[in-house]
Amino acid sequence: MLFSWAKVGMRGRADKAIIPPVNAIMLIHTEHEVEWVKEVTVCVGSSCHLKGSYQVVKTFESLIKEYALQEKLKLKASFCQGQCQGGIAVTFDGEYLPNVTMLNCKQVFLDTILPQLDN
Repeated sequence: MLFSWAKVGMRGRADKAIIPPVNAIMLIHTEHEVEWVKEVTVCVGSSCHLKGSYQVVKTFESLIKEYALQEKLKLKASFCQGQCQGGIAVTFDGEYLPNVTMLNCKQVFLDTILPQLDN
């Protein structure tokens, strides 16, 4: 049996398990095979923002579009990941990518992220 994630638009109290709150995410049954998506997360907290995380997000958005990876790679922003000392905090599928900056983020994407999307 195949499942996928979907947002639920029902209204209800968050403390009641029977009816999920607005915009809750549930696992639902689907009839088609789901291709799992990998995820890259960029910190946009205060320290990383000052280091240029907004530009990293824009660069990654551009590269995802350029390489037509919308179905394979999900780009997310997060607040502090606790890695402020090592450049802009970026994780790819849960693994921390050290020393990412505005200047090297394109190369990090091409060298580290892109090759793993072909697997």
